[in-house]
Amino acid sequence: MVTSVQSQGCLFYIVGASGAGKDSLIRAVCELARPSDQLSIAPRYITRPVSELDQHIALSSSEFVQQRDAGGFLFDWSAHGFDYAVSTEIRDWVMAGRCVLIDGSRTYLEQARLIYPAIRLIGIEADSSCLPVRLRQRGREDEQAISERLRRNTTFSSSLTAVDYQIENNQGIEGAAMALLLVIRSCS
Repeated sequence: MVTSVQSQGCLFYIVGASGAGKDSLIRAVCELARPSDQLSIAPRYITRPVSELDQHIALSSSEFVQQRDAGGFLFDWSAHGFDYAVSTEIRDWVMAGRCVLIDGSRTYLEQARLIYPAIRLIGIEADSSCLPVRLRQRGREDEQAISERLRRNTTFSSSLTAVDYQIENNQGIEGAAMALLLVIRSCS
């Protein structure tokens, strides 16, 4: 059963194409943030090994199912052959007045909004010419997987019109990170 969560802080659900720079942007915002920003990053649980570019908590498929079935996840979804989740602890962080950033999934957005109606959606955009270059640079996918991610982005980009905030990440990460930090501060 889905229950609605009310909050005192802000929950920001960040979405964008693979290669748009969501993880890099979140790291850059952390470096710019002040303690008064009360910023927390929701750790993601993923059924794939940890890499230098994408910090997360790696779980086996059976560990993931066990934690999900025990009610340990607020949000969970599948994408690209892996399972992803965010734990229930973020409810406490938001209730304590913190601004929480989640690197989310566009496919899970409607479900996330049912669970957490006050969620604020931030879309990260990057020119389509940047995406294949960035995907190759991170070295996580082969050419077939990159093509699939780019195709998937075309499908989702036309349907993702409900964003509350749009951040362009085409030039330097610093400008996009500052724009994101200003959004966070405007909601506090």
